[in-house]
Amino acid sequence: MRLQYALVLFFAILFAVFIASHYYAYTEYRHLFLKNIADRTSSFVSDLEDYELNEIKREQYYSIQNILDKMVATRPIISSLSVSMDGQNINYSSDRALKNSLIPKEYIHPKGSVYEDLNDGKFNFIYDLNYFAGPKMIHGKILVKLNEWRITGEMKETAIRLTATTAAIQLVVLLILAYLFFILGVTPLYKTLHIAESGGGQREYFWIKEINKLHEAILSSFNLLNKQNNQLAQQEEQFRNVFENMSSGAVVYEAVNDGEDFVFKEINSAVERIERLAKIDLIGKRVTTIFPAMKELGFLDVFQRVFKSGNPEHFPLSFYKDDRLAGWRENYIYKLSNGDIAVIYDDLTEKKQAEQAVLELNKSLESRVEEETSMRLKAEQAMYSRSKMVLMGEVMGMVAHHWRQPLNAIGITVQDIPYAFRAGEVDEKYIKELVSSTMGYINTMSKTLDDFRNFFMPNQSRKEFCIEDAIMSALNIATPSLKENQITANLDFAQKHTINGFENEFKQVVINLLSNAKDAIVDNAKDKREINIKTYDNDGFITITMEDTGSGIASEIMDRIFEPYFTT
Repeated sequence: MRLQYALVLFFAILFAVFIASHYYAYTEYRHLFLKNIADRTSSFVSDLEDYELNEIKREQYYSIQNILDKMVATRPIISSLSVSMDGQNINYSSDRALKNSLIPKEYIHPKGSVYEDLNDGKFNFIYDLNYFAGPKMIHGKILVKLNEWRITGEMKETAIRLTATTAAIQLVVLLILAYLFFILGVTPLYKTLHIAESGGGQREYFWIKEINKLHEAILSSFNLLNKQNNQLAQQEEQFRNVFENMSSGAVVYEAVNDGEDFVFKEINSAVERIERLAKIDLIGKRVTTIFPAMKELGFLDVFQRVFKSGNPEHFPLSFYKDDRLAGWRENYIYKLSNGDIAVIYDDLTEKKQAEQAVLELNKSLESRVEEETSMRLKAEQAMYSRSKMVLMGEVMGMVAHHWRQPLNAIGITVQDIPYAFRAGEVDEKYIKELVSSTMGYINTMSKTLDDFRNFFMPNQSRKEFCIEDAIMSALNIATPSLKENQITANLDFAQKHTINGFENEFKQVVINLLSNAKDAIVDNAKDKREINIKTYDNDGFITITMEDTGSGIASEIMDRIFEPYFTT
């Protein structure tokens, strides 16, 4: 019988511990929950201070009514509030029944420690307000009435969840102990009771010891669970701070009619900044009402797909426009565990405008670069044409040099005819010699004319020619001009080289080089006036060097001398 009594007492104590832990969990969480409510209410009073309630007077009552109404409406936990200043009957309340009510003195508590005295279960909070209105101190009080149904609903739901978790842990512990006690028979408590039934002297000592161990184990489990719940509450607060302070817009939508439409349930401050709308103007409103163009854009279809499938989607950068606003938005949509839809989005309008401005600037710059390049090419072509005319003039001067000697000889021969006639020297021999010498001069002039004509006539096709012979031909044309300026041309041809190309064009290049060398020598050389021309083999290539004693090519134009139309 003693064993049976012991078992009854054991389970009675175990049940009492269960009830006590349940009550402790409920009251402890109620205390923490009410502290959270009081803190949220305190932030509401701080917002009231920002609206400078110290300036409220009887005649200003209706001017702030809309402001206070909006503040109450944006906080679902606030049911109503009442303001009394200087003990006068100057009250404001969103609940007309509270408008003329007096505030009992026993409900007044210092701000910051309100939660310690919230034991009346009515969720009504009183705050003392002291303000300076000019030189005068104004005393006031604020009575805030909370939505009891919302608070008690949230508190009960959380407390029930906490209690159920605690009960589950205790039930598992109970089953384990019962299994060890009744089936295995190896626990110290079972052995102690067995000894006590036989008259053992340490019966009560082991009973109390084992019960205390069990109690400590249960309390340890509860404390661990309570600690974990506190950590979850802290993490929730941290996530809320992140939610409120993130730069991206964050919106939580609640589905209507099984996803036919969605209403604003929660937003962060970035949404108010991006959309230029107050929170009170969005909460509870349908998204298609605030953003009527989202159906046409296909954004509502994405909402409905995510709501039905649960798979997150990225709505790429797109341009939204309606009668109220226009801008570029990028959206990320996903479904929460409670069925709501969460949207994180960014306003990239300024970025897109900057990119468009850069593109337009680039187009403008490209157009200007093309225009400047075209003008530069035209100018260089004009300079090239002018240089060609200058070269032609120099060549014509060379022709004149080549013709001057034969013309002088022909002139002397013609002038000699009258003298020879008067001297009786004009005979057949004289006439033959005269014709022969004159025709020689004429043939020389004709050949020179042919050489210059071929010089300016471009080749129609490639042909093989000797480099050294072509250089000599060009040098023969330039020789009179070089001699006139006391310039000596030194040639170093170890052997002759044949190439396939355009001979006349090659001669023109040599003439240009000789002309430039002559100008450089005339402008800068004082004593030594020479042009050295050399050809030689160089690893399978034929190299031609032309060196003069002039000033050389300026370093600033060295990289441009092979550009088309460039001239020095």
